[in-house]
Amino acid sequence: MIVLNEVREGYKMTVLNEIPVDWEVKRIEEVFIISGGMSLSRSQTGEGDVFYLHYGDIHKKSQSIFDLNKDSEWVPLINSKEIKIKENATLESGDVVFADASEDYADIGKNVVVKLREKDKFIAGLHTIFIREKDSKLDLIYKAYCFKTEMVKKQIKVLATGSTVLGISKPNLGKVTFLLPPIKEQKKIAEILSTVDTQIEQTEQLIEKTKKLKKGLMQQLLTKGIGHSELKGSELGEIPIEWGIVELGEISSVIDPQPDHRAPKIDLEDGVPYLGIGNISDGGALDFKNARSVERAALEKQQERFTIEDGDIVFGKIASLGNPKKLTSFIKSRPYAISDKLVLIKSEFKSILYYILKSSYVEKQIDFHKNGSTRLTLGIQDIRKFKIALPSIEEQKKIAEILSTVDAEIDNYEQEKAKYEELKKGLMQQLLTGKIRVKVD
Repeated sequence: MIVLNEVREGYKMTVLNEIPVDWEVKRIEEVFIISGGMSLSRSQTGEGDVFYLHYGDIHKKSQSIFDLNKDSEWVPLINSKEIKIKENATLESGDVVFADASEDYADIGKNVVVKLREKDKFIAGLHTIFIREKDSKLDLIYKAYCFKTEMVKKQIKVLATGSTVLGISKPNLGKVTFLLPPIKEQKKIAEILSTVDTQIEQTEQLIEKTKKLKKGLMQQLLTKGIGHSELKGSELGEIPIEWGIVELGEISSVIDPQPDHRAPKIDLEDGVPYLGIGNISDGGALDFKNARSVERAALEKQQERFTIEDGDIVFGKIASLGNPKKLTSFIKSRPYAISDKLVLIKSEFKSILYYILKSSYVEKQIDFHKNGSTRLTLGIQDIRKFKIALPSIEEQKKIAEILSTVDAEIDNYEQEKAKYEELKKGLMQQLLTGKIRVKVD
């Protein structure tokens, strides 16, 4: 005999489980008009008069609202005199913009709400879909949260297609269902969540301030060293006279983890995490939850060729170039495979090399050697030929110690931010599903 769970008083049972009686279940296509953006590349941005929202900016930024009162300094511009603007790609305040492409499940369908000033012109860009209300039923700030619930994310993951790059289409996005509370409750929920977001943003500012300090230290320490009075000219600029210039391939093994460049098959049941650069934090934490899960054969092939040790470095060679990250050995974590979009770097100098690969002179070499326009790549032979300014072993240790101390401070702020994000996640799960009701006037 099947016993149905009793529905709580004041609630009703729906396709999205139990919800408050005065809430509605809606498909996106019922409430919104769905439109696509203009497919312009980064190279077409610069000086201009029209703000341009590229899907990469949605992926990179953690904020839920792009407000041109605060964000106009970094949002890219295009020139309407040089590029014909599609009117059906023009954004209005309150529009929700989704990134319709991603290399992993974590960010597919990531979205932001836009807020414009009176005379701003803002268009949706490459790999974006935006939705606009047919009638005014949603609070602007509530829209910044209601499409970020696990319930909505799961639907988008199921509807996403693709092997190497995942995508969501406009018709499929329209099928996604979400919860619509009364407007007063929307406003109260949005107020609570935006308070936590303010704490997250303030912590992020501390992180950015410390990262700027680190960048200045790196520029000084990795080109001028510690306590040197005599410098010499080199192809990398002035460096201490005692330092040498070597190629990366001379002091390390630069390994292509997947030389056949065939994307492994997805395996959601018995697979292993397939880590891309976005699944590894600057502090070396590995995000298995949001990594793509692939067939175990991908890991076995890699284990035949190399072993991952603590402090080994990965470096982006496709799409996201450079951005080195440290790895953790399988002894301290579960087994994982490395994405074909990365190279693995193993070296006895890895402590200092991690920072050198973040230096401005390596960034210049990346810019010089990169290929492609919409999808950037770096050849592995070019990476092996990167020029490196190498101090003595003793000085390497001192420089790495100074920079790792600053990294530890950044990591502390990152942990504080993670606590706020966990609090926000819990609140979203409770408030945006109606499991806990908020009091409204």
